[in-house]
Amino acid sequence: MVDEHGPTPDAPAVMRTLARIAGIGRHLPDRPSWRCAAPDCPDPWPCPHARVKLTADACGDRILLSITMAEVLNVAVADLIDVPGDHDLFRRLLAWTR
Repeated sequence: MVDEHGPTPDAPAVMRTLARIAGIGRHLPDRPSWRCAAPDCPDPWPCPHARVKLTADACGDRILLSITMAEVLNVAVADLIDVPGDHDLFRRLLAWTR
């Protein structure tokens, strides 16, 4: 399901989605906490650096960015479903793309 070029088309959707955002560099989501994985960044993911890079990777296409982040939202919900607390995932992961 993964080859030298990344996830194959038959890989689970979660792997394809995470591979799509992997190109943003150090500011990746630290799963399952969904904090920024960059050691010098204390922010929840997507941090400001990740948002800039994600927008650039989508070439400013807000629809593409929104679709990608909606897929990421599904992954985050699955990771945090049993974790207590107010994660406000819609605001963090999707609302900023408008």
